[in-house]
Amino acid sequence: MNSPAKPNAESEDEQPQTDIIGDMKVTVFPNPTDGLLQVVIDSGNEQNFRFILLDLHGKILQNFTSHSLTNEVNLSGYAAGNYILKLQAGSRQSVWQIIKK
Repeated sequence: MNSPAKPNAESEDEQPQTDIIGDMKVTVFPNPTDGLLQVVIDSGNEQNFRFILLDLHGKILQNFTSHSLTNEVNLSGYAAGNYILKLQAGSRQSVWQIIKK
């Protein structure tokens, strides 16, 4: 399991953050977000991707599967704070710390 992507000093300007999971490159932006988070997956093969959004207590807020390489995760209905986004593709997983402004 990969470590959560942690915002760095430049994260306040909402730069895209990337992670490599096997042969996939995952880009998440903007983070921090006002509500709509974009997740772009650069993958050589078509597969199912599972998205799980959790609060910091581990409560699942969203859980959905997508075949799309470009996805939107809507956090606009949630309070400002920190959240965890897990992206699973088969046995591979990427975990992100998301900041909702």
